Amino acid sequence: MNLLKKFFNSSNKSRLIRTAVKIACKEVASNLSAKPNLPSGKTAIPLTVKSQVFPLPVVICGALVDDRPNFNTLGNFGLIDPTRPNPVIYVSSFKKHYTNIGIRRNSYFSVNIPSRNIMARTDYLGVVSGHTTDKSKVMTVFFGREKSAPCLKECPLNYVCKVIHHIEVKDKDLFIGEVVESFVSSEFLTEKGIDIERIEPLLFTADGYYRVPSEPVGKAFRIFKEYSERGQKPGQTTEGTVSH
Repeated sequence: MNLLKKFFNSSNKSRLIRTAVKIACKEVASNLSAKPNLPSGKTAIPLTVKSQVFPLPVVICGALVDDRPNFNTLGNFGLIDPTRPNPVIYVSSFKKHYTNIGIRRNSYFSVNIPSRNIMARTDYLGVVSGHTTDKSKVMTVFFGREKSAPCLKECPLNYVCKVIHHIEVKDKDLFIGEVVESFVSSEFLTEKGIDIERIEPLLFTADGYYRVPSEPVGKAFRIFKEYSERGQKPGQTTEGTVSH
């Protein structure tokens, strides 16, 4: 506040501006160098790719580019809204990728879930570029009703998506799509639905390996009972009740 008063009362405002900038820079540097108050057993690590050990679901994204099917293997994929009449999912990849051209032009793309037995071909589709290589022959291509979203027969699960939002994030395209068609290989269907264990969908981790889910370890929305039976209710901590 004193510096602000001096600014309005002083004729040498440029000097005061430089002083204010220096003070602000020192404060920012101090905040950045401050050590977080971490609990025992926790250590801060640099935000690098190597520190991102969480598994990423592997998908093969398909699009039609100049009337030719093209595919790209991605780890940037997720479910946004499962509750709509049609689910909403997203994929993200570098703007320069060849597949992105077809998605931007046609506003449709496919998401194909590969399994362990086609891992080598899945990896190939993510390594070579559609700018220089015809990737339409790597697996068997088929179409649903929408002819701008090529799918792969060898992938157990296929989703055809209509782009409802396109967001540019730095050097990447983020495509949010509404699922308008979905297909499954009949060999993975059971009376209870899709057999995930038989599919063995691929995961990618930052150590550079593909992995598959090993075994179910707990039933979601049921396992909490083991915790609540110990004396605490869901949504409650020792400090009191908290909301989701």
